[in-house]
Amino acid sequence: MMYSALDGGHPTFTHFPTEKQVRGFVGLRVQLEFDEALFIYHHFVHKVMDNYGKQIHEWKKKWEINKRFQGDAAKPVFVIEAVWTGLKAYWNLPCSVRTYNNCSAARLTSDGEGNLPLPHTSGQIPHAWVVLMMFGMIN
Repeated sequence: MMYSALDGGHPTFTHFPTEKQVRGFVGLRVQLEFDEALFIYHHFVHKVMDNYGKQIHEWKKKWEINKRFQGDAAKPVFVIEAVWTGLKAYWNLPCSVRTYNNCSAARLTSDGEGNLPLPHTSGQIPHAWVVLMMFGMIN
């Protein structure tokens, strides 16, 4: 996927318009029969979805760390400003923040300022916290 060819901030691959989802596959499709093309297309889409999601996640992690101290220092140089602005707008939406904070991985990590992770909505303490408390690493 060529991230420099993006024209807007699509937070996930499913937010892409359909014509953009198949753009990279069109040249390959001409050389194959229908059944082969359909099989390969599904694998192609799943691979792109996986890679795109991982890349956006990496950008978001860097942005989360740097947003308080350095502003847009996490912005990749090859991504245009409209794409970066769209992604930041999505990441700042209350529903996006709520989803991120309810994720189990987010509850086991601290933020950029060193604050402890969020407790589970049921009030349970993660096992990682119990281990850290046993070894005296947190109070």
